[in-house]
Amino acid sequence: MATKASAYVLAKDYDLLPGTILNSGKQWFLRTHLEENHNKYEGIIALTGDRPGEYHHLHNPSQCIAIPQAITLEARVIGDLAGPGTPPHGALVWGLGGLSIAGFFGGNFFVKLDGLEADDVLRDKSFYASKWGMWIVDGEGNALDEEPLFTVKAG
Repeated sequence: MATKASAYVLAKDYDLLPGTILNSGKQWFLRTHLEENHNKYEGIIALTGDRPGEYHHLHNPSQCIAIPQAITLEARVIGDLAGPGTPPHGALVWGLGGLSIAGFFGGNFFVKLDGLEADDVLRDKSFYASKWGMWIVDGEGNALDEEPLFTVKAG
């Protein structure tokens, strides 16, 4: 995919807002903010690479390339839908409140595309897409290229 260089910005991963898509080490990630038992966790979820859906806690801020919030991204299904069933890690999952990604870190959880944890997904009875991608789109939802920015292949 040929993308304008201005579609990317240099940033520190820890400083990015939840829901920001970023690239580091040739992998794409979703910036997340999770809460459990009154504890807050700043991290990222792998979207590409060997372990899509894997959560990484941000201990030390590091440089990355990010897609600014002003750029509109759209998740699109590539291939078939599946379910009801248990989605594999990295799958795009439908919940009552919208789309989520199946993540894991010790246990399974779901994160909405805004980077916050989803609590409206039926874990064992979900509908999902194992292969999906993220496209840069214009204000009317038209893709700016035929190819996605990246493709996710859930494991």
